[in-house]
Amino acid sequence: MQVTLTIPDDAKCLLKAGQTVDIGMPFLEKKETITVTLEAASYLGIAPSKIFNHLRKFVGDAVNIGDLIGINKGLLSTKKMKSKFSGIIKEIDHTTGNIIIVTAGSANMVQKTFFRGEISAVNKQTITVELKKSREFPLQKSTADFGGKVLYTEDGLDGKIFFSETITGYLQQKAEAIGATGFVTLTHLNEQTNLPFAQLKNIADSKKILDLQLPYCLINREHSTIYFYE
Repeated sequence: MQVTLTIPDDAKCLLKAGQTVDIGMPFLEKKETITVTLEAASYLGIAPSKIFNHLRKFVGDAVNIGDLIGINKGLLSTKKMKSKFSGIIKEIDHTTGNIIIVTAGSANMVQKTFFRGEISAVNKQTITVELKKSREFPLQKSTADFGGKVLYTEDGLDGKIFFSETITGYLQQKAEAIGATGFVTLTHLNEQTNLPFAQLKNIADSKKILDLQLPYCLINREHSTIYFYE
């Protein structure tokens, strides 16, 4: 079965068509991102609660070095704030008057593969991988594209994705402490997590997956689908 994954706009794929890949190989390369804080209200000499009245850029806007971000026109003088960074405005805090900008760092980050198989095609926006002996199931939701080796019990979860119909808060915390890399369940997680998470759409699919107990899974968030494969 062929599965197509989306390549982020800010990433470069390091894989080639025809290549056989295993989990943990270099997959995507992109610039690291860092956040910088601009103390806009303080710089402009205004109350933080009035910050939006003085801005020329807002959340989601792209800014370049030298762009006008905010201005405070007074009777005798005008105070202007120009960006010292290029990036995207992530947040404007009206309680502090600060602006958060996400900008590219100087180093490159490499994301490793979370799937195994043969690469069928690679283009600028997508990559297609051929999975062996796979079965697909619809998802209710997922938080990311992710995948890897699956474990169906709570023992030996280090570096693996935990599949279970339900996961208690205690078991979730234990799995994270052991080193689980993600969760796939039939129900909602009881606790918040920074790990990727996918929830099955159909109750009957859970029994099928447990009967199959295929060793790997791949989650395609865009198509709300999970693939279990060998």
